[in-house]
Amino acid sequence: MSKGTYIRSLVDEIGERSGLHACCWELRRTSCGPYTLSDRVCTTEALFDRFNALNRDSEACVRSLWEEGFIYPLASAFPMLPRLSLKAMEARDLLQGKALSFTAEAFLQRLQRAEISEVKSFSNRAEQLDHEPRILLFKGDKCLAMARSEADVTNVLLRSQRVFVSQDSWQEPGGGEKW
Repeated sequence: MSKGTYIRSLVDEIGERSGLHACCWELRRTSCGPYTLSDRVCTTEALFDRFNALNRDSEACVRSLWEEGFIYPLASAFPMLPRLSLKAMEARDLLQGKALSFTAEAFLQRLQRAEISEVKSFSNRAEQLDHEPRILLFKGDKCLAMARSEADVTNVLLRSQRVFVSQDSWQEPGGGEKW
């Protein structure tokens, strides 16, 4: 099935075209993005049991699930996106809502290709930049945000679309950066 195929709608249309009544009796999702059924690790009930066993301490529950490999890193949901490692000042500016500006050459030199990538040839740098409009932004190993790039032949502008960290996770109470 292609991205965007709605199985229930497909069943309705098959029934309509055949002149029969049709319905979807059961539907089971076997994958979503990079995840498959084998990646599913526990039921909702098991999560609540663990939460209750840890005296309803959400931080302890998340920490134990992370340590045991039940929680995946955020960036694993986006294996197809290129990544850009930010300097401290760039990360601060981005998290304060500012757009980041790069020369196209500097941007392409710093850009890390996606883990899963189709090999494509581009006639020019602007075409290459237009092909990858969404980018994951990191500071060290921490995924900070997803940004959208706006590019022309000589410049790239990054604007955050989704920020994955809160201000207190990167800034000390007195205003200095933690990293």
